[in-house]
This record gives sequence, structure tokens and C-alpha cells, in this order.
Amino acid sequence: MNISNTIKKLFTSKPAGFARSTGMTGQVIASPQLRDKLERVEKLYKKVHGVPLGRYKLYEITLPFARESKADTGGYIQYDAQAVAGKLLDAMEQALRQAVRNEAQEVSLVINNFRIDNLRKLARAGRGKSKKNVA
Repeated sequence: MNISNTIKKLFTSKPAGFARSTGMTGQVIASPQLRDKLERVEKLYKKVHGVPLGRYKLYEITLPFARESKADTGGYIQYDAQAVAGKLLDAMEQALRQAVRNEAQEVSLVINNFRIDNLRKLARAGRGKSKKNVA
């Protein structure tokens, strides 16, 4: 192994363990730290509500605030979305931990002027019937 191979390998290899997705997921979950926080919140959510958290619903809440922030300040959507999602997940984690301790069924969340009356609304929905028209 010589120095040129080492340098080439340094600059062409990808970090192991995290690959950023595209679309809504990549915009919101843009770092391994946020992915880990989301996994912790999902476990707490399942423990409190008995059903999985709907990631798509979380993205739908997060992205309008990120787009508004981007319109105000410019920059990149994934950084704004990551900041909004980080604040939201922090507040959700605190509320869900408290609900686990108190054995509460209904958990609400308030961050400044933003309010979710019942976090159960963020549960993953069932698929239902297909919308495809079959001839």
C-alpha cells in the first residue's frame, strides 16, 4: 500500500453506517444523530400508544416550517428541516418519556405557537383499499 492509494481511498470512500436518502426522508432525516433520535422517539411512541409512529405524518408537519424558514433566510432545505425536526423530536421525546412514567394515554405537545393536541394523530395509518382503477 502506498501513499497515493491511501489518499485515493480517503477521498473516494463513503462513511459507513449512514447514507442520506432523497426526497422527504433525506430532507428531514439528514444526519445519523437525527436518525438515532427518531428511532428513540419511535420506540417511546410505540410503548405509549401501542402503534408505530407515522414517519410521513411527521415529515408533513416538519417540512412546511422548514420551507417557511428557507423562504425567510435562504439556504438549504435539509438544514432547516433538520433543525425543525430536531426541536420537534426533542419535545416529543420529553413528552413521551413523561407519559411512560405517568402511564398517560393522551399526550399533547406545545412548542411556542405550535400545538399538537394528541400525538396519537401521528400514528401510522393502515393501507386501506387500493386506489388503482382496474378495467
